[in-house]
Amino acid sequence: MRRNTLIQGFCFLVLVLPLLASADDDKDALIAELDAIGQRMERAMVEGDFETTLSYYADDAVLLPNWGQKVVGKEAIRDKMESDREGGLSFESFTGKTEDAWECGGNVYAVGTYALSLTVPGMERPIADKGKFMSVWRRSSDGTLAITYDMWNTDVPIGK
Repeated sequence: MRRNTLIQGFCFLVLVLPLLASADDDKDALIAELDAIGQRMERAMVEGDFETTLSYYADDAVLLPNWGQKVVGKEAIRDKMESDREGGLSFESFTGKTEDAWECGGNVYAVGTYALSLTVPGMERPIADKGKFMSVWRRSSDGTLAITYDMWNTDVPIGK
């Protein structure tokens, strides 16, 4: 009886531990994939290249911005970006870091942090913000990812 328990325990270790290590490798690869896309999006945002930024959003994407109303659909997101730019808002810097990610049922879920600096009309100098985000991406049959939900919240208290 004791021998069977030892054999079962050994089989568990031999079969399950490699799967757990593989899951960590998959997670690391997924985070690297998301961060590579994020770097391209960040560069595009700072350069004012909204078409590149928008190319990573699904047609039915939903933005859930901090201190703002929900924005539904790629065209509405484009309109918001253009309206912000026409109002004088521009990114001086933008960086993000995916801290956790997982894939399930054709979707990729990402959680991370961001830091940015932006020019706002009426302000003497750019303002800084930092916070956290959560996004949901849809993986297409060809392996590409498109954002379906994008949500962020500042860590900076109101008025600071």
